[in-house]
Amino acid sequence: DELRQIGIKNENIIFIIATGIHRSNSPEEIKEIFGKDIFFNYKFINHDCDDPYLKDFGKLKSGNKLWVDPIISDTDFIITTGVIVPHYFAGFSGGRKSILPGICGRKTIEANHAQMVYPDARAGNLKGNPVHQEMQEAAEKVEVDFNINVVTDENHKIVEIVAGELLTSWQYGVEVCKQIYICPIKKKAEVVIASAGGYPKDINVYQAQKALNNAYQAIKPGGTIILTAECLEGYGEATFEKWIEEANTPDDIIKRLKNKFVLGGHKA
Repeated sequence: DELRQIGIKNENIIFIIATGIHRSNSPEEIKEIFGKDIFFNYKFINHDCDDPYLKDFGKLKSGNKLWVDPIISDTDFIITTGVIVPHYFAGFSGGRKSILPGICGRKTIEANHAQMVYPDARAGNLKGNPVHQEMQEAAEKVEVDFNINVVTDENHKIVEIVAGELLTSWQYGVEVCKQIYICPIKKKAEVVIASAGGYPKDINVYQAQKALNNAYQAIKPGGTIILTAECLEGYGEATFEKWIEEANTPDDIIKRLKNKFVLGGHKA
């Protein structure tokens, strides 16, 4: 409504679904998320990380090349939206993740996610986290103009809405998120029962796996983790499925990953 009030027409507004390396959203899914009114009155585009026309935004401090969705180059005003929750290696979701991995090329995403092997790249941590730092740098290079994020609780209810300059608004949301999700563990357990949190977090094994990272923080060495997840779409990612089926032992996957980092295989 505010955009219309300043004279911006519907046909000049484009929604980019920031899929990263994941599959495109179906029209039915987009309609469910945004509602029929927005769906039928605006243009929606699923990002394609393998688009041959990705734009080169130069190099990041790490030396990684920043390839971004070509639509961004012709955009006058960029607004990012998202949900802030703990993320298993980026620290927290939301904010800068709408850009990297959201609308970046496959090679850029793989180079960024390869840094997940560093100790500081973990859930709830931003200090010294190379994955987060590069994501923020990418968002600054793209020059995001405005950010709108929500913080939700375990029942998916919105508990806070933050808006404004990307980093400032997102950091405020992160502090709210910490109050909901971050808690100290007094004693590690022999058995941990973990839930992925229901749909869509358990839509497939690839997504539900994130819950294992949190459960791992609470388990004693040699303990047992029981993960509950529906996984309607099965494995959910071709490379992930291939690596699991080809491995005879966990060590096989670790050796393969050390030899060459491949997105999808990193979760196996």
